[in-house]
Amino acid sequence: MRPAVRVSARMEASGKSRARNFQRKRRLLPDAFIYALVLLVAGALAASAGGCRGGRNADEQRSASSGLAPGVYPVKLDTDCLPDVTLTDASGRAVSLASLRGKYVLVDFIYTSCPGPCELMTARIAKAVPELGDKLGRSVEIVSITLDPERDDPKRMLDFAREQGALVPGWLFLTGAPEKIESVMRRFKLERRREADGSIDHITILYLLGPDGRPVRMYDPATVTPKSLAADIGALAASLNG
Repeated sequence: MRPAVRVSARMEASGKSRARNFQRKRRLLPDAFIYALVLLVAGALAASAGGCRGGRNADEQRSASSGLAPGVYPVKLDTDCLPDVTLTDASGRAVSLASLRGKYVLVDFIYTSCPGPCELMTARIAKAVPELGDKLGRSVEIVSITLDPERDDPKRMLDFAREQGALVPGWLFLTGAPEKIESVMRRFKLERRREADGSIDHITILYLLGPDGRPVRMYDPATVTPKSLAADIGALAASLNG
């Protein structure tokens, strides 16, 4: 029997455990992703050392230097993350990731039996949806890809989307053959790696891809507000003229 899947990367209680968790995952990420995660770890360390106020000040300083809201990090990578790979959406329809080119695409990796972090990411995005308005589906697409395709068939993905209030036009919940999911994850320099206890490492980061499929932003769902998330994506999408 296949072991139950659970998330092994949790919101650790201290900055020290966050740093250890970051070091354990470092080899899976490209340099630009590492840089953004260093900022997240630095914020966690500052928060544990100086309390909530100190954490906010550190976040504000990073935000001021980049001109972006807290939890929003610029990324520039020459990696095409919208390959010609066909997955299946929650209605059973075949969707080629390459067909999403020409839009800004917000991507996260979730699975339906995830006990907490996946719901956090999904809820944060769902609250940003009204702020995106008519851009969603026209110049912006949201894509949630399962980490557990062995269990997450289209019906489970549909049920999850409905339960999370995320069943809206312009938001795709995708599953597919394990080898296809893994091929997409490799584009993000991620692995679908099971631990000895059967768990799967799970990085709670949102990725924004530009119209050419290359990453342009990373968002920390625990820090970025829905309004800031929608405003940043909307500002970029405005360049597409609707």
